[in-house]
Amino acid sequence: LYGGFKFYQRSEIKDILAYLQVINDHDEISLLRIINIPRRKISDATVKILLDHSVKYNLKLWESLVKADQIDELTTAQKNAIKQFVQLIELFKNQDQEDIATFFDFIVDTIKYYDYAKTVHSVDKLEIIERNLDELKNSILNFKARRANKWSLNDYLNEIALFTSLDDKKKHDNAVTLMTIHAAKGLEFSYVFLVNFNDGVFPSKYSLSEHNG
Repeated sequence: LYGGFKFYQRSEIKDILAYLQVINDHDEISLLRIINIPRRKISDATVKILLDHSVKYNLKLWESLVKADQIDELTTAQKNAIKQFVQLIELFKNQDQEDIATFFDFIVDTIKYYDYAKTVHSVDKLEIIERNLDELKNSILNFKARRANKWSLNDYLNEIALFTSLDDKKKHDNAVTLMTIHAAKGLEFSYVFLVNFNDGVFPSKYSLSEHNG
């Protein structure tokens, strides 16, 4: 894979997995990742106040978020933004996770993740992000299918945590090299195969709508 990232290293995958982790157990690292993704007016300065409060009173970050109304250093606007975030996570926690596909789509749609992605990524990448999130959803569905009725979101997240994020650095001369069409330009390969070269995929539907708009 030329110039690529491991699947679970991609930012969109990390973002949605972080939401799932926070929903599952209020994981602090995941909380710090998504507290302002998509942007919800919880700045770094606000997060610092929350972290300082947590250290001072020996609280977990989630506990400080829940008790934000009691933190004098926070402004009313900051408290309101935090309250909305807490309510969002509680909304997700109260959803039925058994129908995991519906649950997954509900999270992505509710936080308007694709709208957020449009503000931070190029048009060319939007379709890739959509496909990657579909693959993430499929990986959860496959995990559930393997476990039959004995599965949980926690089990899935624990399995994901075991996956290594290290790329395979070995060179393989007798192999097909996978890359984007943009990366292939100028590298002078003897043969180039275009895969999934279909209308709406290449050029992407986002590029077409951009020109039509």
